[in-house]
Amino acid sequence: MGNQHDEIICILLDILRDALLRIRSLGMQGHAKECSIEADHVHNLPTLIKNLDRNQLLFYFNVEKEIFLRDSTTNVNQYQLLWSKLADLIQKEETNE
Repeated sequence: MGNQHDEIICILLDILRDALLRIRSLGMQGHAKECSIEADHVHNLPTLIKNLDRNQLLFYFNVEKEIFLRDSTTNVNQYQLLWSKLADLIQKEETNE
């Protein structure tokens, strides 16, 4: 990963934080299935953050995020800005290669 390493890490940490807050809220409301969907969305992020790897990042962005969007029954708009920023950084990485 190039110059955007720290920015990518910050975005991934923000996504993880938001997911944990959503899981807590959904759990308090008794929505176990949605908690599972949220957890599945982010369960690989700690490893990705620890060992930032382009292929793992693309897998999160192109596969895990899309599965989450398909399966989630709640409003996921709070992630849109973070995903947009992440997309921009991924694009910059591709341009710099």
